[in-house]
Amino acid sequence: MYRKIGRADYECPKWFSNEARRLLSKILNPNPSKRIFISNIMQNPWFSKGFNSKPIATITEVGSQGFSDVDQTTELAKQQELARPRPTYLNAFDIISLSGGFDLSGLFMGQEQDVKKEVKFTSVQSASSIVSKLENIAHHLKLKVKKDGGLLKFEKSDNGRKGALAIEAEIFEFTSSFHLVEMKKSKGDTLEFRKVLEDDIRPALKDVVWAWHGEQKQEQEQKQHMHYSS
Repeated sequence: MYRKIGRADYECPKWFSNEARRLLSKILNPNPSKRIFISNIMQNPWFSKGFNSKPIATITEVGSQGFSDVDQTTELAKQQELARPRPTYLNAFDIISLSGGFDLSGLFMGQEQDVKKEVKFTSVQSASSIVSKLENIAHHLKLKVKKDGGLLKFEKSDNGRKGALAIEAEIFEFTSSFHLVEMKKSKGDTLEFRKVLEDDIRPALKDVVWAWHGEQKQEQEQKQHMHYSS
């Protein structure tokens, strides 16, 4: 599957028009520098047929102060929504790599990965629900919360053996109701990270976690370690 994606090896249904096939080949070009831009797609005759580019007009009631109470409430809601971390959208390569049978991580990083420094879980909750849960956990653990784009960063105020513990959480979106969350230690002591994770974070996340990713892999590595030790 990976090789087919790299070669753009695909077949179009017979009922696809030649114009649609040509446009699709430009969209699926595996070379980013030669891939068609959205502006060019919108100018394509096949795409533009029946397409209405005019923006939808909206009517708002303007009061004596310039904006109505409804407008102000809507604007405040928009600002609050923009302040929230937005999930990262996954592409085909990301989705394939998350499947155990198609794990391509070895092509892009070292074979030895320290699973002790990061964990992943999937959730059927909304991104906002996951963020709220993570923020509540951070508040309970008295961790400083910072938002950096799509990242949530949690940091302890006191220093451990290797400085202040810092944890990053990033949400990846499959669909609006299915997400992958990656949590990893960005600073501090790994043992402290694992302790906080097992004792506090994991139990508190049980309401939003659908499944922990990579659990089977970690169990296999632990069994191998015990086997070699014996």
